[in-house]
Formats: sequence, structure tokens, C-alpha cells
Amino acid sequence: MPDKIIKITRPAAQRHEAIFLRLTSLTKQAEAAAARRPGAEVPEGVRMVAEGLLFDCRPFLVRSPGRALPVAAPVYGALAAQLGQALAGLVAYEARCTSYDGQHNCYVWHLGDNGFLPVQRLRPQLPPPPPAPAKDDTARLRAKLARRIEKILADRTPTLMARTYPPSQNPL
Repeated sequence: MPDKIIKITRPAAQRHEAIFLRLTSLTKQAEAAAARRPGAEVPEGVRMVAEGLLFDCRPFLVRSPGRALPVAAPVYGALAAQLGQALAGLVAYEARCTSYDGQHNCYVWHLGDNGFLPVQRLRPQLPPPPPAPAKDDTARLRAKLARRIEKILADRTPTLMARTYPPSQNPL
């Protein structure tokens, strides 16, 4: 565990989680294709998506190359390794910027405004919902509501009721 927790912004934490999910999915697909045929060429569409994700990962990586755009590997075996390295970099970044919060019972991002944001991809354990009222309690509440309605109806005066006019005196 790192000695110093890095504080980040809420949009950066949300962007990290979105990139992490997309990169994980593409890495699994590349690994599956590499297991079958590691020397197979990567289709142009997959290569473009991989390059886009590698570019999006750069702010979160410790050793990101200069300003040059990342180039995805041309074969599945190398692409799987390249995406795996980027995924490891995202995990390392997350380890530097998060910690376990016992009060909230989940891992949280430490935000610059002294706030926190649960790490959503780890599916934080939410506190249990409050217990539902017992059935006896429901009957008691219904009886109480019925008494209140009866009291309101009994307190009404006849002047509040709608007036009826004989047909000859109807104002309309």
C-alpha cells in the first residue's frame, strides 16, 4: 500500500473506471484470439479501437511515452501483451489513488475536495436496507389512518358541503 494517497478529481475517477471496463473487455477478446492464433493479424477496426484506448490510458500510466500517438501491435499475441501492460498500469494507478474505507465498507477514490467516491467497478457493498415494518405494525397504522379520516369527515360542517339548488333558482 502506498505511503501517500494521491487525490484526483471526480471526472478523472469516472474516466478511469470507464476506460478500465472497455480495456478489460478488449484485452479479454485479444487474449482469446491470441490463444487460438497468436500470429494472426489484427483487423483494422480492432486496431483502431485498441489505439484509441491506449491513448485514453496515457494520463493514468506512470511511464507514458512522449506526445506521439500510441501504435497498436499488428498481431494478436503482441496486442494482448500490450493491452495487458496498459491494464496493469491502470491497476497501479488505482492502487495509488484509492484505499479501503471501513466507515463506508468499500474502496474509495480520494478526491481533491476532501470527498470520496466509491470504486464502482468493485461493486461496493451497500449498507443493508432498513427492516420492513412488521405485519402487526401495518394493521396498527391502517387503524390509525382510518381514525384520522373519520375524525376529519366528522369535523366537517354542512356549510362546506356542496349546495344544491332547486331548478328554478340554479345560478348557472
